[in-house]
Amino acid sequence: MYPGAEGDANEKKTPVSFLKRFYFSLNQFMTSKTFCILPWKHLFVGNSGRFFPCCMTEHQETYLCNPEHKELSAKKRTDWKLAFNSPQILEMRRQMLEGLRPEICQKCFTLEDQGNVSHRQVQNALFFNHYTQKQVDFSSGPRDLSEVLSLDLRPGNVCNLVCRMCNPETAMGWLAEWEKLYPGDLDEEEKKEYTKLDWFESFEINNFLGLKKLHFAGGEPFLCKEIPTLLKKLIKDNRAHEIHLSFNTNLTLIPFWVKETFPYFAGVQLMVSLDGIGLVNDYIRYPSKFSLIEKNLFYIDKNFDSLNLVEVNILSTIQLYNSFSLTDLFLFPKQFKSIKSDLCINYLFDPYPLSIQVLPSKIKDELTNRLNIFLENKSLSSQDIENIKSIIKFMNEKDLSGLFSEFCRFTNILDKSRKQRVQDFITELPQW
Repeated sequence: MYPGAEGDANEKKTPVSFLKRFYFSLNQFMTSKTFCILPWKHLFVGNSGRFFPCCMTEHQETYLCNPEHKELSAKKRTDWKLAFNSPQILEMRRQMLEGLRPEICQKCFTLEDQGNVSHRQVQNALFFNHYTQKQVDFSSGPRDLSEVLSLDLRPGNVCNLVCRMCNPETAMGWLAEWEKLYPGDLDEEEKKEYTKLDWFESFEINNFLGLKKLHFAGGEPFLCKEIPTLLKKLIKDNRAHEIHLSFNTNLTLIPFWVKETFPYFAGVQLMVSLDGIGLVNDYIRYPSKFSLIEKNLFYIDKNFDSLNLVEVNILSTIQLYNSFSLTDLFLFPKQFKSIKSDLCINYLFDPYPLSIQVLPSKIKDELTNRLNIFLENKSLSSQDIENIKSIIKFMNEKDLSGLFSEFCRFTNILDKSRKQRVQDFITELPQW
């Protein structure tokens, strides 16, 4: 049953499949256990130009196809509308309106079942508060691109870092080490593709006249030469003031075009990826230097208003490598005036051997004890406390310690390639 139908006596027992068109209040779907706004108002394009339902489904081989099961590509202008109305998206809409959980959305539902806040819930709240009217017209059938309010784009794999949890599709510099880790995994055609992911060069923003939110991630979007050209076009076309920008960035650089373009938009949000403090960052997010990122964070904090920033968050991916330095990560944002003082977190799901669920039980017990003691720290906010409890629960929910040997193999190969040594950064790990 679609959200809100419970209160309508005339339609309570009417199957959604017979409903061609209907309205319901957004504050009713906010309480739905299955509904997500994204299949109706959002498009996501991954680094290689493949369409996915959203960022949470990107690594599940769930790219969108046409009715003939042929993969759609953002390089083809005609494929954008086909992706927005692909068989997978139409089926998601139907299932959600009937109160079902689409299999493709299991990452969000798993997080919710564990008591965590999911991407589905965050996006519903975001659209409810900022981008939609109180009454919305939904149907499970095809929609026009003019109805897309939000785009999440990954314009290629140009990046200046080779973070340990990354891969060649998101960072071109990973190609050589990927071959060392997984010999023969990529054929010659894939290697050639990853040296130039150029779908964004043919992107046409004029197809999305209803756009309200434009998000970029990488690679490193601040290195993408096409983004400033696109932003300047929106400014010239007098559309910038209607659009909120957001970026995931490693903040190892702040290009001049940021200062040039940001003030013209409705507001700008930054999600700054930071997975460790000091040498832990330098180890995980190789070859970045923490001192430079810290300097740029202070610049952002000082120039918050002049850059038209509405929110800046520090985002950490919780993983085995930073598991014993989480206390430093949670305390680090407290020093800033405008940057949010609560650390944002997400969990590493891929590559699985780097998950904190892979830790041996004895080390999990030690880390659990350490985090429980840290919960008494008076500097922590209620959100911090909730996140730390969530980390403890997530870590202990599954025993993936059988993958610890793969973690050791993975780490040894990268350590040798990068002339690093994990024990110099994570002393709590057992010797192997």
